[in-house]
Amino acid sequence: MTTIIRQGDKCSVPGTVPLIKHYGICVGFARDGQTLFVHNVADGVVLVTGEGFAAGRPITVEQRAQPGQEGLVAQRALALRGRKYDLLVFNCEHAANLAANGMSESKQVQRAVVAGLGFAVLAYLNQDGTSVDRNGYRRNGSGQFASRRWW
Repeated sequence: MTTIIRQGDKCSVPGTVPLIKHYGICVGFARDGQTLFVHNVADGVVLVTGEGFAAGRPITVEQRAQPGQEGLVAQRALALRGRKYDLLVFNCEHAANLAANGMSESKQVQRAVVAGLGFAVLAYLNQDGTSVDRNGYRRNGSGQFASRRWW
C-alpha cells in the first residue's frame, strides 16, 4: 500500500546507519508534480526534491500536520533554510520536529546520550577488571567468584 505524501507531513527514510532515520518535511509540490522537501544535511537546511531527500530509499510518513496547519508547517520548514547542521543540537530530526511541532528535539540523540551514559557507568563499575556473569555474579579476571551481585 502506497501512502500519499501531503504538504506538512513529517517524513523519514532509513538512515545510512542501522537504527537511524533521516527526517524531512514535505513543503509542497513543484510545477512538474515532484514532491519538495526541506531537510537538514551536513551543509545545513536545504530544499530538495523527493529524490534528493530519499536517495532511492522508501519514504515513510511519520506524522501528518494537523488539519488546517499544513501550510504553517511548510512555512516553518522553509524558514529554516540556511540554518547550520549540528549533530547534537540541530540535526535533521531537530529541524523536522521544530517545523512540525514547534519543538526542536531529537529522540535519536536522546537515546544515544542515555546509551553512552549507561556504557560509561558500566565501564566505571568494571574498572577493577571484574565482569558480571549471566546470573549477575561478579567474577575476577581469572573467572573466580568476586562478589554476590554487581549491584
